[in-house]
Amino acid sequence: MPIQTQTLVESACRDTADAPVSAAIVADSSAFGSGSKNIGYFERLDHLRFLAAALIILHHAMPAWIVAIHHTGDFNFIATLGDTFGKFGRFTNGLICEGHTAVALFMTLSGFLFARISDGRNIEYKGFFLNRVLRIYPLFVCVLLLAMYLMPAQNGVLALISSLVCLHNIANSVMHPLVTPHLWSIAVEFQFYLLFPFLLTFSRTRGRKYLGLLLVAAIVCRALVYAYTHDVRNLAYMTLFGRIDQFIIGMLLGLSYPRFEKFIRNPAFLVGASAAAVTALSIFHAKGGFYLTERKAIWIFWTPIEAILWGSVIATYCACSIKIPSPLSRSLSFLGMLSFSLYVNHYFLANLIPKIVVPWLEKLSTSGSQTGYLSVASKFILAMDYWSCIALTLFLVLPVTVLVSILTYYAIEKPFMDMRVKYTTGIG
Repeated sequence: MPIQTQTLVESACRDTADAPVSAAIVADSSAFGSGSKNIGYFERLDHLRFLAAALIILHHAMPAWIVAIHHTGDFNFIATLGDTFGKFGRFTNGLICEGHTAVALFMTLSGFLFARISDGRNIEYKGFFLNRVLRIYPLFVCVLLLAMYLMPAQNGVLALISSLVCLHNIANSVMHPLVTPHLWSIAVEFQFYLLFPFLLTFSRTRGRKYLGLLLVAAIVCRALVYAYTHDVRNLAYMTLFGRIDQFIIGMLLGLSYPRFEKFIRNPAFLVGASAAAVTALSIFHAKGGFYLTERKAIWIFWTPIEAILWGSVIATYCACSIKIPSPLSRSLSFLGMLSFSLYVNHYFLANLIPKIVVPWLEKLSTSGSQTGYLSVASKFILAMDYWSCIALTLFLVLPVTVLVSILTYYAIEKPFMDMRVKYTTGIG
């Protein structure tokens, strides 16, 4: 899609009630899907959603593979395994071990996209909230009920209520170790949806400086908590007190994007933004990363740093003048359309598949001449554990998760998404 013929500004501000509908243009305009009655479709945003989904799958599947192969639960061993493979190993290990940063990408995308939807338009909030519920809750509720049925003693009605009222990121919500650990981010996302109308109204009546003031207030809040407890990581990572920075920075980027879009079309800007993001993650990992910085002050500032890094990638990728081949772009868009299902489904599959595959590989590797090349291949895969784990994730876990997500998307998500309404109108 040439940026010259269809800019993101045109795409985001155009009324698409009469736009052609295709199989790829069916997700909603939240961070987990785009293309609705309220925003023109822009494929590159779905590309970024798939990137985020793939990164979080790699982040969760890699430890499961390594634990299965080495029969160890020592995360320090897992987190440093890539360091033994030279500079490139340290580079990939930083990206994989800090792959939780995909959540930051999702949330910055949310702020960016909602700002583009609302810029120059009125929002009818009843329709806005209805669309958010129709987009998120059908699959979310299915997974919550599954977790309750699997562990009924630990998950009662009060836990379900807590999860359903956007508090799944606190204790005493529905919990299952293989089904729900990653779903806390959905609660944070929905909390932002509840705040968004107020943020939009205040930014219009008080100016964009209000969003900057709120950003400063969030940072000061975390600094004060850290001064008192010397532990602010979980507050910054799992709650709106940290993630609000990413939504705000995404909103500021979305509101400002039309002014600088034409200046960042050179692919060099995208290369620089991507390199900066990966380098920052590698440095963060080298300094301890998520698991070794629980009581470090970095978490006062890390969430806005992530948002700035990913915001730069979002803006430069959307504006980049390079034309992506249509078949590739459509394929990535289709995968991005599945991003919410990919996110919800992946954790269980990322832990299940290694438990099935690794014992089978171990059995083949010791079977000798009876299996020939299969035995040799199995020994090679187990010996090259780190790189094999990456390959097995990308070529086994990811495809299986995509197939399952296609099923849940069309069976559970899409029927409700088709019920969404138009909630934007032009101002004046």
